[in-house]
Formats: sequence, structure tokens, C-alpha cells
Amino acid sequence: MFLAHLLTRDEKLTPRRLAGVLLGVGGVALIVGPQALRGAGGELRGELAVLAAAACDALAGIWGRRFRDLAPPVTACGMLIASSLLMVPAALLVERPWRLAPSPETLAASLAAVAAVAVFGTAGAYLLYFRILRSAGATNLLLVTLLIPVGALAVGVLLLGEPLEPRALGVAAKEVVPGDA
Repeated sequence: MFLAHLLTRDEKLTPRRLAGVLLGVGGVALIVGPQALRGAGGELRGELAVLAAAACDALAGIWGRRFRDLAPPVTACGMLIASSLLMVPAALLVERPWRLAPSPETLAASLAAVAAVAVFGTAGAYLLYFRILRSAGATNLLLVTLLIPVGALAVGVLLLGEPLEPRALGVAAKEVVPGDA
């Protein structure tokens, strides 16, 4: 929101947008909890890398606005081809898959998994990404990232059987400290 306010003419920060961002960030902070701040600064390079990644994500949404006149499948296809041309040689150099000797079953399962992630997790996600970017704008698109903790919480509870902690629902709960009984 802040970068779009500074770098665009038509996506300015309004009181309503600011309230939405603060509400979303507050919800994420509530789910994560204050214990996440313990040791903050201890791994400063990693913490700065996370902040840099978030800034790059915001800038990518703003930069992607220039493609709003193209159909989302065209934009997604172009982006995936360009990124593949950059990443495949690097992956081959780092991973050296020719040194592996998988069984035919393992190879088939691995290729099926890569294809599923490529089609559903990457291509499908970018089709949706560019469709939302085109219709709702960069700032609204990037607000979707505030839903990731909610989705992760739902997957954890519904599919993995994890307990639903009170703070995830916005209910203040006393933090249990080891040694307290």
C-alpha cells in the first residue's frame, strides 16, 4: 500500500485502505504471537532478507500493472517462460540431476509431482494473479497475502489435525511458559 501510494497515480492510500491493512497486519501479528519477537535481531541477515522479499513482492505487483492490457494467460505464459529460461540452467548446474539413478517408478512419480506443481501451483496461481492484478489493481492484489496465514491455519486444523489456539481466533490467551504449572 505504501509503495503503491508513492509510485502510482491511481492507487493512493485512503483511510479505509489503511484501516484494512492495519487490520490484516494486526490479525497476522495475533496469530504469530508475541513469542515471535523473542530473539528478534538475532538473525538479522535472514530477517532483512524476509523484508527485502516482501518489498520485492510489492514492487512486482506495481511493475506488473504495465501488463494490464494483455490477457492474463499471455502475461502468465510470458512470465513463466522467461523465469524458466533463467532458472532451468541454474537448477541443472546446482542439482546435477544426471548424477542420480532413480528407479523408473521414482522417476515417474517425481515427474508427475513436478508436473502437478507446475500446472496447479505455478501456472494456475499466476493465471489467477494476473487476472486479479488486471481487475483489482496492484494494492488489492497484494492484500491477498494477508490471507495466507488464514489459509495455513485452516489447512493445519482441517487437514493436519493441529489444535486451534485461542489467539488464532482473536481471543487473548495467557501464554504458557515451560516451567509454569
